[in-house]
Amino acid sequence: MDTKEKENRYTAIANTVLEMIPEKWDWVKLYAEYWDGYYKCYFYYTPAGSDEYIYNLDIPDEYEVSQETFDRLDEQLYDHIKVLRNEFKNQEEKPWTNLTFSLQSDGKMKIDYDYSALSDLNPLEKRKRWESNNLTGGDKG
Repeated sequence: MDTKEKENRYTAIANTVLEMIPEKWDWVKLYAEYWDGYYKCYFYYTPAGSDEYIYNLDIPDEYEVSQETFDRLDEQLYDHIKVLRNEFKNQEEKPWTNLTFSLQSDGKMKIDYDYSALSDLNPLEKRKRWESNNLTGGDKG
């Protein structure tokens, strides 16, 4: 995948996530998993000046965001991630199974790709492992 196309995909993912967040924020951590027809994506963010973690699926209830709007943006996010993964395959790069996308309010961004086989773990185990590795110990960047 050429660098410009990657940058465009990263920007589209970031813009969609930021459109989903209804307040000022300090950082966002997104997890996406895509393999053999399975897809999962979620993110956490911290409101500006807070150490509280907000889970993306709590946004509609907590912030009076319409479920329809949220679902539309969630589908856009899925589409951007799907295009990103397909571009890896199209460019004959090894397709990742999951990624962690980190974004700070100052614009710093980091993407970590993982190629591990994930079919042997249930979704709850994967999520708990990811949370432990990414949301604890001050690892926000």
